[in-house]
Amino acid sequence: MKTILVLYPLSEKLVSQLQEVATDYKVVTDADSLTDQDLQAVEIIIGWKKDIGERVLYMPNNSLKWIQSFSAGVDYFDLAEIARQNIQLTSASGIHGSQITETVMGMLLAKSRGIQQSVLQQTARIWQDPNDIIELAHKKLLIVGTGKIGRHLAKVAEVFELDVYGINRSGYDLPHFIKNYPQEDLLNVVGDMDIVVNILPLTDETHHLFDAKFFKQMKNDAWFINVGRGASVNTNDLLEALRHQELAFAGLDVLEEEPLDQYHPIWSEPNVLITPHIAGNSNYYADRLIALFTRNYHSYMKNETVCESVVNLTEGY
Repeated sequence: MKTILVLYPLSEKLVSQLQEVATDYKVVTDADSLTDQDLQAVEIIIGWKKDIGERVLYMPNNSLKWIQSFSAGVDYFDLAEIARQNIQLTSASGIHGSQITETVMGMLLAKSRGIQQSVLQQTARIWQDPNDIIELAHKKLLIVGTGKIGRHLAKVAEVFELDVYGINRSGYDLPHFIKNYPQEDLLNVVGDMDIVVNILPLTDETHHLFDAKFFKQMKNDAWFINVGRGASVNTNDLLEALRHQELAFAGLDVLEEEPLDQYHPIWSEPNVLITPHIAGNSNYYADRLIALFTRNYHSYMKNETVCESVVNLTEGY
């Protein structure tokens, strides 16, 4: 029987729900129990574990036709091999908007309202006004990457009266953005912005996009938030920029090195807020993932093609 192999932790309820939807398939969650013959029958994978996933992918004459990633970023897949085998890859793009937006706004409010400093003072039992409490209203926010997450962030940021601008491939207009610029204009516009948020996927083009040259163009009192991919930012360049006061604050949910070494110098920077790659976490995550998969599954059963959050294997997102 054709198999859907689940390589992402799901509750028994969601597994049952999945089996009720995919009646033509056997849903398997215990990958360790599968023989080579069992793996040969795997047509769809939900989630990913490198060892078992690549064992199926590289198996000669495998039956694999579709992989549903558990994440929005897909830089950890062998995209060239997936393309060579004409396998469809769908990301989890679209299920992160609320929680990543909340993380970004949380970082901005922690800085603007003195909450980060107050937490440190509470630990030390110090009653003292935090430095430089400001309002976010009318600050210029530049969202680099105006996909589904960026658009949700723009919608929420507008409620906080931020003036929202965006960077995308061609500068096309979108609701909730005052103006969008093409990616090649990034260095030209960043000097006018108070806050820059990176939500870009990691590709050859975006690797170390945020480097010394970029940070030198920022206003000295500007803030930088990264909830995209760690390797989009040259960490050493960011560290030097902070030390030379080329920007005032960095909120980092993702870094080049994960987990971050306990002796890494960026831990000690006073104007840095680090969260351990949790911006996408949510108590609704698995439910949203299976809902996305279900929508694509119905399309797949009609014509063996998926329709939502399909990854362009050439572009890498």
